[in-house]
Amino acid sequence: MSKLPGIKSYLGGKAASGTAERIINLIRPHDTLVIPFAGNCAITRKIKWPGKVLINDLDTTMVDAWRAANLGPQLEVHNLQSLDFLKMVLQRPDLGRIVVYCAPPYPHETRTSANRYNHELTAAQQLEFLEAVRWLRVDCLVSTYPNGLYAAQLSHWQRIEFQSMTHGGQRTEWLFYNYPAPTVLHDDRFSGGGNYREREYTKRNTATKAHRYQ
Repeated sequence: MSKLPGIKSYLGGKAASGTAERIINLIRPHDTLVIPFAGNCAITRKIKWPGKVLINDLDTTMVDAWRAANLGPQLEVHNLQSLDFLKMVLQRPDLGRIVVYCAPPYPHETRTSANRYNHELTAAQQLEFLEAVRWLRVDCLVSTYPNGLYAAQLSHWQRIEFQSMTHGGQRTEWLFYNYPAPTVLHDDRFSGGGNYREREYTKRNTATKAHRYQ
């Protein structure tokens, strides 16, 4: 996984063992990956890149780190309000099939840590974000901790939950997505589970069955 210059960790990051992989295991084939709340975005750093990757963050420290990483011409880095960024992206005709992955700041009431993002979302902004994405016509995934607002606003989406390890201990993550469970993945290298042992077991089991079939 590629690293960002000067960035060791980030509040709400998905780099914990198995977390990014579980999200990648629900992403369908696409031409452009869109990340409105980038942070240090383990998803972007682990997934097999499509034709374009567009990331955005209000935190200039993270924007500068992504630009300094020099990860290739297919990466675009923006420093906009998340909804302004989304509106701009959805109006571009050159992006083909889009997948949007959103990991907005966790609602305050769901956190066990007193740590804060450099740019928080108020309760009103959380609702504004959900109202903007809940009827998107492109593939969209949204991560959060269990809470009533997201459950109500995204009640018509699919949802999985899993355990992830954070600096404050193990937490339950919710992952919403607005399409049927995928039968084909954009990147199937992590198929078979959320951790390395589960994935290796699946690979060996699949190889054994293929050998017997032949």
